[in-house]
Amino acid sequence: MYLIEVIPLIKIPYPGAQTFQYFSSKELKKGSLISIPIGKTKAQGIVFDCLDLLQKKLEIKKSSIALKSIKEVISFEPIVNENQIKLAQFISDKYLEPLGLCLKSFIPPNILKRKKLPLNIFPKENIKNQKKVKPVLLLKKNRIKEYIKLIKETLDKNQTVLFLSPEILKAAVFLKDLKKISLKTAFYHAELKNSQKLKIWQDVCQNNAHILLGTRSSIGLPFFNLGLIIIDEEESSSFKSWDQHPKLNARDVVIKLAELHGAKIILGTNFLTANSYCRIKNNEFESIGNLDKSNPRIDIVDMQKERKWGNFSLFSETLKKELRKNIESKKQILLFVNRKGLSTSIICKNCGYVEKCPNCDSPMVYHKQKDKGMLICHYCLYSKNPPAYCPSCKSTKIRYTGVGIDKVNQEIENFLKFNNLNAKIAILHKELPEEKQKRIIDDFKKKKIDVLLTTQVAFKYPNLKPDLSAAILPDFLLNIPDFSANEKAFRVFNLLKNISKKTTIQTFKPDLSIFKYLKDNDFEGFIKEELEQRKIFSYPPFSEIIKLTFRNKLYKVCLIRTKELEKQLLNIYSQKEILGPSSAFIAKIKGRYIFNIVIKSNNLEKKDRLKGIVPSFWEIEVDPESII
Repeated sequence: MYLIEVIPLIKIPYPGAQTFQYFSSKELKKGSLISIPIGKTKAQGIVFDCLDLLQKKLEIKKSSIALKSIKEVISFEPIVNENQIKLAQFISDKYLEPLGLCLKSFIPPNILKRKKLPLNIFPKENIKNQKKVKPVLLLKKNRIKEYIKLIKETLDKNQTVLFLSPEILKAAVFLKDLKKISLKTAFYHAELKNSQKLKIWQDVCQNNAHILLGTRSSIGLPFFNLGLIIIDEEESSSFKSWDQHPKLNARDVVIKLAELHGAKIILGTNFLTANSYCRIKNNEFESIGNLDKSNPRIDIVDMQKERKWGNFSLFSETLKKELRKNIESKKQILLFVNRKGLSTSIICKNCGYVEKCPNCDSPMVYHKQKDKGMLICHYCLYSKNPPAYCPSCKSTKIRYTGVGIDKVNQEIENFLKFNNLNAKIAILHKELPEEKQKRIIDDFKKKKIDVLLTTQVAFKYPNLKPDLSAAILPDFLLNIPDFSANEKAFRVFNLLKNISKKTTIQTFKPDLSIFKYLKDNDFEGFIKEELEQRKIFSYPPFSEIIKLTFRNKLYKVCLIRTKELEKQLLNIYSQKEILGPSSAFIAKIKGRYIFNIVIKSNNLEKKDRLKGIVPSFWEIEVDPESII
């Protein structure tokens, strides 16, 4: 008889144990798949350890827990290798995610559905070459030549390559070049069918995928003899899974993956983040190359002066001049707008009442639908007719404020009509079906569209090259009360600047230092100022952020539960390490109030103790994109 330690492939929230023990009449290998009883249900699990029962007999006799036998052996051969188990443990520890959920995300669904598994799916055990590696930050605009050189060197050593890109469409751009290097190139991403995922899994297991191109979902494949990991656009927020479990940042996970395999790791970028800058200065990262210093002309337009001069249009006189010149010359224009709709809120000038969604604590956005004005909530899609007078004070002084993409569309149409110009206009935002988005982008690249109005969704599409780009009142990006707001805005402005020959940014705050650094192409100056501010308040990279979120339909329940947890947290953390509890920036979504507690600390011992006190009905997010 044997004592089997098992990782159940189900969500077991902390503080619950992440492994369970069972009896087995047969010796089982680490990584094999079995069926186990959990309570009154049955679940699948991965064997973590197998011990002769004689070695543990005395321990078991003393234990008050009655051990059960495993139900069934689904696969005697391991379906995950040791490095995958170690990587799942790393993710579980770093991001406070259930271990079984982390490991399950590495296994193709079709394997878990089968009663019998084909013999050619089992992962090979890894060559034992684990060592600490120093990531190399490649600071270049055009990086593909460097990548190809490194990939060829790796393949010559009979090692495999993992190439990560933040978006499926951006990854696809590299596919043609990679297939020229090796026909055994596979492309793995979340939108593949389960049968396609299984096929690539088998290819990786059998060492038939010499280059694996993928998005963040490919990090858990059973790599064998991995020699090189490339992660392009390492600064991209798309590497962070914030909307599904396990919540992780693939950029940091692949650094651990490289360490497990003793592989070289290259982080490619043309945007230096505060985090990466600090890691270079602390000798954690090596850096090669320099940021692109080419300086396309950029105009920062003061919209306060425009108003003083009597121009109340959304377009400054500078932008009007550029629009006219580019449209007459048949050149393409991209206008960046941060929000959908005509106006981002409705406000009463008499009493200050703001029309909000009854289900969400969010201002409703004014849209035009079939020649009819409608108020729509962007969180739950609740809609209603706009009020004729203020519901609070009955005043008729209702004003539509803020700028949405539909309002900019109206403005550009009026501009064309007034100047007797013709141009084909298209609107792009993330709520459009992906196929429609792709058609719009394809038409823009084929020059069938003259003016593209877009939100940030355009940045996930590669090779956009407008002659002119402009940000229409992007001040909202700078007004978000979040520690990383300035860096995110700086990246958006740089993306606009880097894709076009000329850029105009219209703002009511032209004196902000961010615009001086932008004009001067001074990344280092911007980052140094950013880090000075973050250090004062102990924000990343000077601490690790853990965001704890509670949701409930009753506001009073939120207050009670968050105060209860805060009291327990103060037994571990000091008051200055805890922010909140406080309402989220959008305090209610879909009828549920949202409260956050934010922890700022680098203490691993305290983090480990946290597992034992956060109830299972709380959401935990480590290294969140936003703390609000």
